[in-house]
Amino acid sequence: MDLDKTWIREQDIAAEQAVLGSMVIDPKNTAPMVLSVMEQSDFQSEMNRRIFLAARDLARSVPPQPVDIVLILQKLGGGSDVRQYLLMLMDTTPTACNVKEYMELVKTGAKLAKIRQLSAQMAAVLDPTEALTYTRQINDLLATDEQGYQDQMDMAEAYSRYIDRDDPKHKDGLWVLKWKYDFLNQSLRIRPKDMVLVAGRPSDGKTAWCVDQAFELSKEHNVLFVTLEDDKDQIYERVLAAQSKVSLSKIIDHDMDESEWELVAETATEGAEKHRLTIADGTGYTVERLEAKIMVNHAEIVFVDYIQLMKASIKGRATRTDEVADISRQMRELAKRQQVVLVCLCQLGRPLDKNGKRREPVPSDLKESGQLEQDAKAILAIWRQEETSSSAPRYLSVIKNKTGPLGTYYLSFNGDTQHFYPEYSGAMTDREDE
Repeated sequence: MDLDKTWIREQDIAAEQAVLGSMVIDPKNTAPMVLSVMEQSDFQSEMNRRIFLAARDLARSVPPQPVDIVLILQKLGGGSDVRQYLLMLMDTTPTACNVKEYMELVKTGAKLAKIRQLSAQMAAVLDPTEALTYTRQINDLLATDEQGYQDQMDMAEAYSRYIDRDDPKHKDGLWVLKWKYDFLNQSLRIRPKDMVLVAGRPSDGKTAWCVDQAFELSKEHNVLFVTLEDDKDQIYERVLAAQSKVSLSKIIDHDMDESEWELVAETATEGAEKHRLTIADGTGYTVERLEAKIMVNHAEIVFVDYIQLMKASIKGRATRTDEVADISRQMRELAKRQQVVLVCLCQLGRPLDKNGKRREPVPSDLKESGQLEQDAKAILAIWRQEETSSSAPRYLSVIKNKTGPLGTYYLSFNGDTQHFYPEYSGAMTDREDE
């Protein structure tokens, strides 16, 4: 993106000069770092950009030539103005020891200048769809690593980062999600940037289970529940039923006795005062719109019900499998950019054994795309053997887990109140003997 000079700040140019000055006063130790981290687009000044490209050409020549001020001057065609500028870079750069900090300032300055320009362009559009395009570009800039030299680490830095995870001020967000069920916490290690799938057939209980988890997790985190199937009021009614243990049908009909109204009111008050749960209608959402919603709500954990209902942005004559695969890849990238835990509900096929009965699901039973299986850190399946019975026992199967064992557990579920009972759930089952 060509940058208008209107958006360039003097302090950004000074930082660029410090980076280039560091490179020419200590080329042996500094030039390889600068040339591997910095890019042409990071330099807002045309002269600084020319000097950077000249140094890069020298380093990439065969055989490589030293990044020397005389050779850079020759590469740029000479001239007293260029010579004076190069000498000024050497004179005004106090030390090359701070080159990492200088590079960070340059990258931040270039990013902010581009954001200012995009924001001004977005303010002038008349079409909301066009505005979303600018929003996505800004999101991509915000998600780009400002400190390119930190995309790798040696063993000493790796250990330091590992120890720092217990520091609440640690900015990388390496906390581990704590589920409502102890048996899951013993086997799953889900952290920001991870995508988890919760799969199930219609009416197996996956939405009710995720609503219950979202409410519990919102005690400690900003949680966003995006519903593409039901509307937000229906999800809230499920919250009230599950937490108050009042019949969902009574809540929907507003047909409750005094004691039940009191239970519902207590649940509503607790939710408003102690939980950070936001419920959003996501009908027609693309990944870009979802990302904007996440940013507005400062979400840390995001539930999407369900991923196959997301609107694909892939162009051309794509198959449904291609569309879902593209959505899955974009969702995984979104989780990484926004550093959120992304819990996506998804539909299962109808897994049957050789006798025509429901069997434990496997990852390949996910509907419409094998890409979902590849992108997920873990896959949980909620299912029942008797699909025609609403009172049939539910099971939770961990069918993919990159950080621990697989397993199948019994779930205690009351369909009338949409309530799961963790205290009566979790015993490992052996269904072959049933």
